[in-house]
Amino acid sequence: MQNPKDLVENKCVHLTIEGYTYRKLRALLFLKDANIQTFMRMIVEKFVNGDEYIEKLIEERVKDIKQQKFNALKDLKEKDIYNAIEENSSISED
Repeated sequence: MQNPKDLVENKCVHLTIEGYTYRKLRALLFLKDANIQTFMRMIVEKFVNGDEYIEKLIEERVKDIKQQKFNALKDLKEKDIYNAIEENSSISED
């Protein structure tokens, strides 16, 4: 019987990385005789296979991103929130 992994095609993923970060990542990987595709495949496989270190790293980063969004919302003024609701409301006054 054929292995189920053999039945699934490889998928191609495109992502956007800030130019400086891309150049630095590429240089660091070059020094380790690796490339971005290999690096991404290794990280994704580790995450999918339940690597605790990678999972914790991702959880921390997601938490940081949520906190940054919350902090940005926290700084909004009441009037700005009201105006945004008014502008985006599906109920319009005719």
